[in-house]
Amino acid sequence: MKTLRPNRPNQAGRVALLALALLLAVAATACYNTRTGRVDVGGSINFKLPAFPQTGSHAVEAFTDMHFQPSYRVQEGPRILPPEGSVPITGKELEYATVEEYQALAVPEGVASDAAAALANAQRTYEVNCLVCHGSALRGEDDVSTPILSYLGDAGAKPRNLIDRGDADAVNAYTATDGEVFAWITYGGQPGFASALRDRPSSSWMPQFGRLLTEQERWELVMYIRNHQGK
Repeated sequence: MKTLRPNRPNQAGRVALLALALLLAVAATACYNTRTGRVDVGGSINFKLPAFPQTGSHAVEAFTDMHFQPSYRVQEGPRILPPEGSVPITGKELEYATVEEYQALAVPEGVASDAAAALANAQRTYEVNCLVCHGSALRGEDDVSTPILSYLGDAGAKPRNLIDRGDADAVNAYTATDGEVFAWITYGGQPGFASALRDRPSSSWMPQFGRLLTEQERWELVMYIRNHQGK
């Protein structure tokens, strides 16, 4: 005689119920930082999700760089951000509408007058923001940048070689004016600059560092690139 047993939820059903309960618990207790992608649950559990920084270069920062990493120095206090729309004491940065206007720009005297300090500052800025793609030697491809090149594959242009005069990818970096190089850093390379002139979202893999670095830091990077080019 067959023994009848009460119906029980199958294994998949139990897993689904457990997952739903977990999601509800996370939704009720978790804190999600949209700028960094960090999720904290109950103070003891944390993990990363895609970031949605309002000041970032893309709508979604799935591959976060150092600017969106939750890092703190010893005894560093919380940062107090300036009010929206506030202007630095040095004045608001001017934006131009044509390539010719950017071509005519030169490194400001206040930056160029102390080249040693500018290059020292740019070294640190480059290491934090640029080295991971353009490499430690500014050639766009070395042991440091290999993971990025593997990540991009054939999906986009590889990071530009900035210093080898004989490399086809580096030609524009030599022939461009300082103002053009500044524009590329500001808007995310040549594709980003072209998109900005047409008032369209950037399609470049390179971040728009106009949103991440000060005007002075970007001019210092121009000097840093020129110094490595030997110009």
